[in-house]
Amino acid sequence: MKRATIIALLGIALSVAVLVPAASGSGTAGQPKPVVKTVHIGDDFYAPVKVTIKRGQSVHWIWNKTNFDSHNVTLIQGPKGIKPRKFTSATGSSGIRFQRQFLTPGTYHFECTIHLSMNMTVIVKR
Repeated sequence: MKRATIIALLGIALSVAVLVPAASGSGTAGQPKPVVKTVHIGDDFYAPVKVTIKRGQSVHWIWNKTNFDSHNVTLIQGPKGIKPRKFTSATGSSGIRFQRQFLTPGTYHFECTIHLSMNMTVIVKR
């Protein structure tokens, strides 16, 4: 094979190697990675009690392993048209995880229906 042909083939192979990761969606420019904010649920508290995210991002609630009491995450009030049951977790004391993506901008108020003093707010910006 001629040297020019080998160099051309190496150039093509290098171009393909560079483009394959971009085509798979791993870290391409202009595409923000999904952001997930974590909220911990302990005996009688959410931490943090206020989370601000952008539309399309998610909140992940995690029950602490040391809880003695059962808790839940229940949407009490949200933007018009949001169905509360889509934002209602299981009830339990530990080892539970609950994640929801927020597509509608607005303010979401949550509470634990067992401990009404447990409140938190998720603010979703455009």
